[in-house]
Amino acid sequence: MLVLGGPHPTAMPDASLQQIPECDFVIRGEGEIALYDLVTGLSSNRDLSKIKGVSFRSNGNVFHGEDADIIRDLDELPFPDREGLMHHYQNDIYGHVHIGIPSDIIMTSRGCPFQCKFCFKVCSKYRSRSAENVMKEIDWIVNNIEPEHIQIMDDSFTVQRKRCVEILEALIEKSYPCKFKVRSRVDAVDEELLKKMKKAGITTIVYGFESGSQTMLNTFDKRTTVEQNIRACKFAKKAGLNCFGDMLLFYPGETKETIKETERFIKNARPHAVKFYVLSPLPRTRIYEEAKNNKQLIGNWGIGEASPWIKLDAFKDIKEMERIAKSLFLKQFLNPWRFFWFFKSQGRSFLKRPIFLRL
Repeated sequence: MLVLGGPHPTAMPDASLQQIPECDFVIRGEGEIALYDLVTGLSSNRDLSKIKGVSFRSNGNVFHGEDADIIRDLDELPFPDREGLMHHYQNDIYGHVHIGIPSDIIMTSRGCPFQCKFCFKVCSKYRSRSAENVMKEIDWIVNNIEPEHIQIMDDSFTVQRKRCVEILEALIEKSYPCKFKVRSRVDAVDEELLKKMKKAGITTIVYGFESGSQTMLNTFDKRTTVEQNIRACKFAKKAGLNCFGDMLLFYPGETKETIKETERFIKNARPHAVKFYVLSPLPRTRIYEEAKNNKQLIGNWGIGEASPWIKLDAFKDIKEMERIAKSLFLKQFLNPWRFFWFFKSQGRSFLKRPIFLRL
């Protein structure tokens, strides 16, 4: 039996079942309860049409059960079962040259209270785990796996400042030997919070800058400013954190001038590392629907197909867009200051783990 879940099947359950004949069921939304109900329903010959959050084929058509209920209290969920994967940790499967081996990830919250036009969430309702619950999971990971690095994968770890501070203070008290990495919006940090992160063992913060053009930020409905981007980067570096940033290029309204504004922003703010993404409009996002209605959407999501993109008047085609994105990345990476920082900061990983030399 093959069951699919996650963002794509949630957004396109019909297409997932139609394009993948081997797929028997799709779990829409958060899957913990729905998957359990599906397994128990199959074992007891229950009427599957009554199970919330499940889609499947029936008489040649796709049937969708009611939407699954939102898991409101995340503390009620058990931690991921890592014990069955210990051999992977022990065999250096989980890790990376940039962060060390072994490494692990946790999520302390789900959803996002903001609604950027380009973003798709399996569930947009924001919920968070208690600081006590989070620390219990980190304790288990540190005691059983002894990771060099733990990444907190929340969309924005700092949305609830009080809870964030509680976790940071607990991390300071524990003084774990591993390092941490978090993500945040630029308008949800300040100098005091970032200094506390440094004391707590966090070495890296990733911001969703998205653009260095205020015009584009407004178009995204990002609800941040270029000044906030610059300030958040400045405060992170002042606190002694590595400051990484994500940039989203070629959203409708992008021009060669807004690209230059983004380039100027990176030059002025000087984040340690930057990733550039060419917009691939995700299904069931506002930009996907707008581009489709405006006949700007080129291609679509499907098995074996290239990711869709949006045709813009200022650029010839997707090849030109990808070429510009690659050029921006290389220009930033090969900047002497950033190039030196990269090898200085990553050199310790090579020395600690000679296995990297064989990768």
